[in-house]
Amino acid sequence: MTRRGWAAGTDPEVNRNVPTDLDVHVILDNLSTRPPRRRSCTAADIEAWAANWNADPTPFAWHKTAEQILQRLAGYCNTINQGAET
Repeated sequence: MTRRGWAAGTDPEVNRNVPTDLDVHVILDNLSTRPPRRRSCTAADIEAWAANWNADPTPFAWHKTAEQILQRLAGYCNTINQGAET
């Protein structure tokens, strides 16, 4: 979801803490477990998904250490920021 998409301006905390010139993306599921599907979602779609998930939630189990996750994130940040003006 992006601020320009279906949820524009719906989360006051995001609106307070994220500059308006940045897009906000929310990850609802681990896409590495299946091929990605592309479709447009409405707020009602997301709310229905969340209600279904919350009715019988599955705990998330971390398989990597915090250090491994942070190293991977640092590599990703370096990759996407190459060539960016500072």
